[in-house]
Amino acid sequence: MAKPKDGTIIKAIGLNRVLVATDLSLDGGRAVRRASRLPLRSGAHLLLAYILPEGVQRSAESVILGAAEVELEAAQQKLEVWLRHRDRQDVTVATKVMKGNPAEAIARLAEVIDAELICIGRRGLSRLQRALMGSTARRLVRLARRPVLVVSRPATAGYRHAVVGHDLTPIAARAARFARQLVPLTGRLTAVHGYQDPLENIPPGLILNEPRVRRFETAKILGDRRGRMELALEPLAVPGKEWQQVIEQADPRTLLLEVARKRNADLIAVGSAARTGVNRLILGSVAEAVLEQAPCDVLVVRTGA
Repeated sequence: MAKPKDGTIIKAIGLNRVLVATDLSLDGGRAVRRASRLPLRSGAHLLLAYILPEGVQRSAESVILGAAEVELEAAQQKLEVWLRHRDRQDVTVATKVMKGNPAEAIARLAEVIDAELICIGRRGLSRLQRALMGSTARRLVRLARRPVLVVSRPATAGYRHAVVGHDLTPIAARAARFARQLVPLTGRLTAVHGYQDPLENIPPGLILNEPRVRRFETAKILGDRRGRMELALEPLAVPGKEWQQVIEQADPRTLLLEVARKRNADLIAVGSAARTGVNRLILGSVAEAVLEQAPCDVLVVRTGA
């Protein structure tokens, strides 16, 4: 278990600017409710945004935009009530209605306001539309340079247990740090590392295939992974609230989802390398699998854009 050697406490100082994207559906409402439960800094700003999709006829555009402004104002009032229930009158809430491609517009708006997090519901399109083009949430995760929290569960409290996919890279370390911010000190965090057997392709004639030698080498590899995980988690350790660890020789995608289900996690956090050009629409295989199959909310932290 990772522990700070000098007794330093890693505090979740809170978020200052959060962009909450909503399509005014049930799933969009869940994103708004989750925003009220996020750890927010004193004086934080929340921006509720609705994007009118392109292709709407001009004759209907003004009517739809007017109705959206009314609905968005109602969502703002609900959010302010939820914040008051938490005694968070120090948090300001604003709204914005825009027109354009939803995912692209949200990603641009996040850059304009320098959002530290984008919060969005998992589903907002019909099943057929998701099959043809992917949901707005999935497209946003591929495009955005900012961390994206994809909400699928009703938020009745702060996060209680986050499972973090950790492949021992700086990207995974950033995802783990962000997850540490979102989970209260009363919550739990589990780092999950799945790896392939580096000896599986050794030719049969080599001594490494001798059972005793193979067991020794396998144990050495596992020990090395555990040691590296300890070093990676040490800066994020909190006295009395140690990180749990699951390190196994397994497919990282399968292991991460399995641990999240078995331990009833309410958040999965993963890192994914951002790309430019045509490749910007490509996600890592682990992040893609989690977005498709996660039983809970998903945080995707991208770097390298």
